[in-house]
Amino acid sequence: MKNLALCFDENSLNRLFPFYILVSPNFEIISFGSSLGKVCQDLGNNVLFTNVFKIRRPHVDSVSFQSIVAQCNNHVVMQHNISGLSLRGQFELLGENILFVGSPWFTSMVELMNKGLTFEDFAPNDPSIDLLHVLNNADNTSKELKELLMTINDQKNKLKQANKEIQDIALFTTQNPDPLIRIDTKGNLLKRNLAAEQLTTFVHNDIEYSTEHFFKYIVTQIDFDKDRWFFETHTNGRDYSFLCITLKDLGYVNIYGRDVTEQKKSQAELNRLSLVASTNVNAVIFTALDGTINWANEGFVKLTGFSLQDAIGSTTQELFQGALSEQFAFDAIKKAKIAGEHFNQELIQYKKDDTWFWAKAEGQPLFDSHGNVKEYFTLIEDITEKKRDEEEFKRLSLVASLNNNGIVFTKPNGKIFWCNDAYCSYTGFTREEIMGKTPIEIGKTSDTDDEQLRIMVRSFFNGFPFDIELKHGRKDGSSFWTKAKGQPIFNEKGKVTQFFAMIEDITLKKRYEESLQIEKEKYRGIIANMNLGLLEVDLDNNITMANHRFSTMSGYTQQELLGNNAIDVFVNEGGKSVLKAKDKLRSKGLTDSYELRVFDKNNQERIWLISGAPNYDLHGNLIGSIGIHLDITDQKSQEQELYLLSLIAEKNLNSVVIADKEGRIEWANTSFLKMTGYSKEEIAMRTPGELLQGPESNPDVILYLRNQISKGLPFNCEIINYSKNKEKYWVRIQGQALYDKKGKIIKYFAIEEDVSAQKELESQKEKLILDLAKTNKELEEYAQIVSHDLKSPLRSINSLISWIKEENVNNFEAQTQNYFSLIEHKVEKMDHLIEGILTYSKIDKEVVKSENIDLHEIVRNIIDIIHLPDHIRVSIIGTLPRIKADKFRMQQLFQNLIVNAVNYIDKKQGLVEISANQDGDNYIFAIKDNGVGMPKAIHSKIFETFKSFTTSKHSTGLGLSIVQKIITFYQGDIWLESQEGVGTTFFVKLKKES
Repeated sequence: MKNLALCFDENSLNRLFPFYILVSPNFEIISFGSSLGKVCQDLGNNVLFTNVFKIRRPHVDSVSFQSIVAQCNNHVVMQHNISGLSLRGQFELLGENILFVGSPWFTSMVELMNKGLTFEDFAPNDPSIDLLHVLNNADNTSKELKELLMTINDQKNKLKQANKEIQDIALFTTQNPDPLIRIDTKGNLLKRNLAAEQLTTFVHNDIEYSTEHFFKYIVTQIDFDKDRWFFETHTNGRDYSFLCITLKDLGYVNIYGRDVTEQKKSQAELNRLSLVASTNVNAVIFTALDGTINWANEGFVKLTGFSLQDAIGSTTQELFQGALSEQFAFDAIKKAKIAGEHFNQELIQYKKDDTWFWAKAEGQPLFDSHGNVKEYFTLIEDITEKKRDEEEFKRLSLVASLNNNGIVFTKPNGKIFWCNDAYCSYTGFTREEIMGKTPIEIGKTSDTDDEQLRIMVRSFFNGFPFDIELKHGRKDGSSFWTKAKGQPIFNEKGKVTQFFAMIEDITLKKRYEESLQIEKEKYRGIIANMNLGLLEVDLDNNITMANHRFSTMSGYTQQELLGNNAIDVFVNEGGKSVLKAKDKLRSKGLTDSYELRVFDKNNQERIWLISGAPNYDLHGNLIGSIGIHLDITDQKSQEQELYLLSLIAEKNLNSVVIADKEGRIEWANTSFLKMTGYSKEEIAMRTPGELLQGPESNPDVILYLRNQISKGLPFNCEIINYSKNKEKYWVRIQGQALYDKKGKIIKYFAIEEDVSAQKELESQKEKLILDLAKTNKELEEYAQIVSHDLKSPLRSINSLISWIKEENVNNFEAQTQNYFSLIEHKVEKMDHLIEGILTYSKIDKEVVKSENIDLHEIVRNIIDIIHLPDHIRVSIIGTLPRIKADKFRMQQLFQNLIVNAVNYIDKKQGLVEISANQDGDNYIFAIKDNGVGMPKAIHSKIFETFKSFTTSKHSTGLGLSIVQKIITFYQGDIWLESQEGVGTTFFVKLKKES
């Protein structure tokens, strides 16, 4: 991916970055995003960038093309001069031009709508959309409460208007729809209009009265010292309010009635809504137009710490304004009140104990019956945690969106609610297909390690971080190796609210590890993955945040790190001066990378590569530094090791060659130069083939080398090369391709060993083998001839003796007959001897057939065919195994051993036992007899040819020699245990597959 170039047309760029700006070196705008053009209508091609935009953060003293180039890869906030639209993002150098990619910075949906933008104007992957959805939900909630409060205000006004109408009744006519009654001072009815005549019964204080009795009762309750007196009653299923005007001088009372049933209902609703306001967890206040507080609920007391006595009569500005408060926010509220408009402001307010909090103040005007604003209803909500979360979310969203690794956020139940583009690219799923599923549902395959999966699930549901490696599936059914690192996110009560996980594709790392394992020690210093630690410090270098990876790197827990001074914890005096110099750079808004020697918790010296940057709050104030840390201790050690390896290669007696990916020589050691006769200048950028191969170089080997190299595969072969002076020599070549982290071939590495002397020895050896084979063949033919020539006269002698004996069977004396028998025995023995010699000579000469044979059946057949005296018994103990060997050779071996045992038995009851035991990859056979036994002095002689230690006429002195030769042929072993007068046991060791 390092050299990968991505090309976008203007439409593609608009879809991905609808607020982009492309600026030429002369600072003219070349093109810009369609959504940006909706808000910033003064934009146009060839307009100077500095005429329409100003950079707010970081501070740039003099805006120039080079100063903008210097800010590439940094977080930038800039503002449109006319619309006031704030954009946050970063500059990227694109050829000779500069490309700005980012998005607007809004804090509310109202602000979004005021700019004339909708969600369709944003890229689908823009994390601002998620934040605006959250703000939109909050605005909707506030809007509902505002409408509820407007209803309360409206009902108050209606009630006041109703009371005013009752009080304003002075004169009425009999046609008045409201009841009008006149009674004397004793309660007698004097006069009533038609509406009053319809009232037949009255309920007062839960007592029902007739009309006459009710007014006689009510007159006793009237206070005649007052001009006006009110009472309420229930009559005809309705509620009425009556105004009594006492005319003491005239001796009667005018009673004006009004149906207040609906007002009663409104008042009940008003009381209920007032109770809601009073019990609201947020602060609710009613203020005059000048900000003086007229009423506040209990939520106000709890939030601000001010009592109702403190609040009533004081202005909001007097109570809430402090050192960090921004005057423009209070001025905006005052301006809205003067205009009688709704306001919604986020501002810093102070409590009674002088601590501050972020507040969202939303106010709604309340009108009198004439439509004039009489007071303001204001809802105050503590949004400190929300602001903190917004800041954290913005930071994480920026990091996550731009991260090349996959990022996912899940709810505590494991369901994914956010992921970046990299995760979609890794898995092949769309964002819509991923949302609402768990990572296991997305990524589990048959290749996934269940144990690693259990570790992740156990850590997740216990609220612990995890760091695992496992196979992750793709939509197309394939899978890739990932390093998954997860971190729980807690609220202020320590409860997990969501989980953050980073998924890194480590397929190449795994491939490298396998390659390194195969090649053992070669180039083991290649690092396939980097783990990054994140650390934030304040302006005094006190640690304010450290992620799990940093804790692992340093050996400290997060609790041990937070609040402590980073310089005191990790570095010595030399390191302190380095970090103080970096603090000066951060104060100037500069970022850089550097190496630093540190000491971990175990006081072990480590080397860290640190990328540091200044850290700002929401208002652009520098609050400290943030750094990404990579432990390169091992890398530094490996660099030293690589130097040693290169030194070894230079001093190696064999030739070492390194070529580029095209096969052209880049480097060769001194041994190569001596062997070939070329200088470094002569071999540079030339292939070994064109330099060294000649007429006798094997074309098949050359083709093999080309194929292996073209495929990037290891190669191992021998070939004839030619030196500079055209002397040929044999070399053994071993080599392989070297890959970068992307899996691309970057070089070839080969070791060449001069094997000319070895080849000469091999040639001599082959000639000797051929000569020996020829000699053996001649000896074998000679043995066949000798055997035939010797057996022919023996058969003739045997035949002549038989004829002589038959013709003179009655003429010979017993002594003569005995001599003839002796001659026959000697002839027979000579025949056996000749046959034995022929068999002995053929054992390792004939073609041997290897097959699975049943030794138990072979031995049982031998017992059946050999001559056994009546007093001797041969038995098999257990079952003999099957082995892979030549059936005829095994029959020769066991027949000779069994016959040998029978020949040496001198007991009245002779016994021969054959058994077998397993010994690893071998079988050990035992042939045990109870014969005469042998003295230890002859144990080593019995296998010699023509050695016989028995008087048996059948012994030729070759049986055990044949046995030993067969066992030697099969790379086995034979030995014996014997005791004179007791017997002998021969042990034969044969491989299961001989």
